[in-house]
Amino acid sequence: MNTAGKFGPYSATGHALAMPRPGAQSGAELVRSRIALHVALATVSPGDRLPDVGVLAEQFGIGEMTVRRALE
Repeated sequence: MNTAGKFGPYSATGHALAMPRPGAQSGAELVRSRIALHVALATVSPGDRLPDVGVLAEQFGIGEMTVRRALE
């Protein structure tokens, strides 16, 4: 029996050893695309203030430094 599991030795759950999927977005790209989506859906208007970095990080399930990098 293979003890590595369905995906081999790498976890599909975001484990530190997981290999990135080909074509996968970086965390900063993901944040930028989600903010752009909110603007496109008119849930956020151009010129509106975005929530605090900590709030965005929690909403997106990503680290605050990644959110800061995306907003730069």
